[in-house]
Amino acid sequence: MTEPLHNNASTRIFVYAVQPGARLQYLLNYLNRCFAKTEFVLCSDEEAYKCWEGPSIQRGTKTLKERELHIPQSPQFTWPLEELLAGLTPKKIDRMKGLEGGEDAGFDPMAAAFWHLSRLEEYLPGQRDQHGRFAAAGSALGRHHLLQIPMVDRWVESLAQEIQSRYGVELQRAFHSPSWSIGIDVDQFFKYQHKSPLRTMGGMLRDLWNSNGDAVRQRAAVLWGSSPDPFDRFDAIRSTAIPYGHCKFFILSGGKSAYDKNHDLGHPAVAQILKQLQNWAEVGLHPSYSSYDAPPELFREKLRLDRCLNNPATISRQHFLRLSVPESYRRLLEAGITSDYSMGYPELPGFRAGTCRPYPWYDLGRDRATPLMVHPLVCMDRSYLDYLQWDPGRSVADMLALRECCQRHGGHFHLVWHNSSFDFENEWHGWQGVFEELVGAFTTT
Repeated sequence: MTEPLHNNASTRIFVYAVQPGARLQYLLNYLNRCFAKTEFVLCSDEEAYKCWEGPSIQRGTKTLKERELHIPQSPQFTWPLEELLAGLTPKKIDRMKGLEGGEDAGFDPMAAAFWHLSRLEEYLPGQRDQHGRFAAAGSALGRHHLLQIPMVDRWVESLAQEIQSRYGVELQRAFHSPSWSIGIDVDQFFKYQHKSPLRTMGGMLRDLWNSNGDAVRQRAAVLWGSSPDPFDRFDAIRSTAIPYGHCKFFILSGGKSAYDKNHDLGHPAVAQILKQLQNWAEVGLHPSYSSYDAPPELFREKLRLDRCLNNPATISRQHFLRLSVPESYRRLLEAGITSDYSMGYPELPGFRAGTCRPYPWYDLGRDRATPLMVHPLVCMDRSYLDYLQWDPGRSVADMLALRECCQRHGGHFHLVWHNSSFDFENEWHGWQGVFEELVGAFTTT
């Protein structure tokens, strides 16, 4: 093996393809973001490619020069979406995504990476849960129990190793900065305070009817002023000294379903919290449950939040993680959102798109890259409590392992929490100190 070259010069890698296309260019742009001082250059001129003496990748059916890295191009890489979807089965998806039959001589890591990033499988009328969400069990990575492995990042690193082996050129991995963030979903600012007398009385009667004495006592203590509202933990979150840019709040600002119960953003107590949050964290939109299939509601919620912030919100995360590809992303773009943090599963932690690196969304239906940045959601508090039903110790160990995995691959670890997850007298009993422990671990590694 040739010794790797170490210098400050940029490395150019020519990638030859007879049919270059927008999909291949998108994938090369993704590779360019994965490595520092490296440029993957798309070339469709055979003579120019032959004259290039540096690292070369040939995506065709014949050898064009010595020492080139030959990756036979999958025909599906250029097929229209309609042809791709026609007769597509889970087994075919697995094969396209490099999960069926192994990574043999015919394996196309570039195409496999593209299909994971573009979420081809989510265009199919596949497995959905009761909320209309694409299920982890219906995904290729889920079927092969690979959700906790960023397969796309692994393939990218294998490609870099192959280039180094052939050309003695060591590609320097680009590390994402910041390397971690925590998103706080605010579905309700307060559990008991600042609600209408009718809602307060209804809640009290419900607790009495269900013989929930603990809830009755907690509600009474909060309303009488002898105990803080368990959801109003914004000062406690700030006291953990999360660096600016690492904490993001997603505000539910509307909705008409039983899952949309937040306070009016115009309430003085809410307006005061929003003003304080803007001083030390980024505030974004939490599109409501009902806006999932009601686009006008999304635009009203965005406008309402913008007015309360006196500034346009540009980040978002779907409430209940109700994400439909491509519809949800198209609507977010139309509403002025530039970054979304919904690419994860509610039921399982891991890498839904096979990567821990933020990347621009590719609209397969329109066959073009978009300016919307997708920030993979790696894990969420409620996944561990509600779905996996793990204890805090095991949950923390898993979150820290996933954080270490993201560090190892130079990506970004994003954790979802809720302000309601500080209600330690009820469902979150035993989780005291977990949030602080995680922030402490993230800020020291």
